[in-house]
Amino acid sequence: MTTEELMGVEEASVPLEPQEQTGSKAGLTIRVPACCANLGPGFETLALAIKQYLTVTVSVQAPHKGQGIKITTNGELASQLPTDNSNLIAKVLEQVWLQDPRLLPCLSVGIETDFLPYYGLGYSAAATTAAVTAALALGGVQLEKGRIFAEATKYEGNAASAGASIFGGFMICAPNIVPGDILARKLTWSENWSLIATIPPYTIPAKKARAALPASVSHKDAVYNVQKMALMIEAVAAADNESMKAALKDKLQDPYKGKLVPELAEVRKLLQEHDVLGSVLSGGGPTILTIVESTQKPFVIKELEKWATAKKNSCRIMALEIDQDGLVVAD
Repeated sequence: MTTEELMGVEEASVPLEPQEQTGSKAGLTIRVPACCANLGPGFETLALAIKQYLTVTVSVQAPHKGQGIKITTNGELASQLPTDNSNLIAKVLEQVWLQDPRLLPCLSVGIETDFLPYYGLGYSAAATTAAVTAALALGGVQLEKGRIFAEATKYEGNAASAGASIFGGFMICAPNIVPGDILARKLTWSENWSLIATIPPYTIPAKKARAALPASVSHKDAVYNVQKMALMIEAVAAADNESMKAALKDKLQDPYKGKLVPELAEVRKLLQEHDVLGSVLSGGGPTILTIVESTQKPFVIKELEKWATAKKNSCRIMALEIDQDGLVVAD
């Protein structure tokens, strides 16, 4: 069994470069991976970190003319993010900030990113993680991933996404016995499984994605998802292809959010004759995640690219890699 024995990850320290951890920092760089959450049946429970990154640099400078945190962006994607007080990183920083609030105008935050909000790649979790990490570090708190996770889940609605952003790899998150406490556990994702993203040319705001879900589901559908998620955890723990194929089904969000992403049905129909493990929505969509055996990846990418080229509004096809490190902080 290629697992990490459902290892406890709460006390893991944040990798620092250099490795020495200090108190209050004049500046630091925070790198947080994107993630694919839910993964079919694991609604708000499962997530998988991928090698697309949000990089945030935070420094303390002389106060600027504005009233809030100074935000700058670097790169084409980051330039699409707001630089005023509506920026998510700034909003969370202001809530978590441990110091005198009059010092907030002394903070300078630079943002680079490989992914954007509302594509289902965990931007909210990554941004929240970065903001919480910066606030703790600049407040002189020793950076431990368990502490960062506990704080981040107070502000990020999807604990599994926060877990993948912080710890990396395949994460299982669920409430602990103590109210408000969340357990995060990590399993090893099989090296024989590859990920392919199909990214439609539109976004789905979180409110719209949530509004698509019903207020309640039937007992039958709830049992169906419990069974499929149990099977998926076994599939990952045992690197079991047959179980994974059977597990990548969902009745809690797929029938509803799938209506917002017509490409999901098209991708499934296209690949139903090919040897793929399955295709699911990543997070709230619209990104579609296809899981394949690694030997099949080149062929499946070629088929998806051919299909995408034929569409009027072409989707982007992207091979993804698993991030096992999670949050990394450098002085």
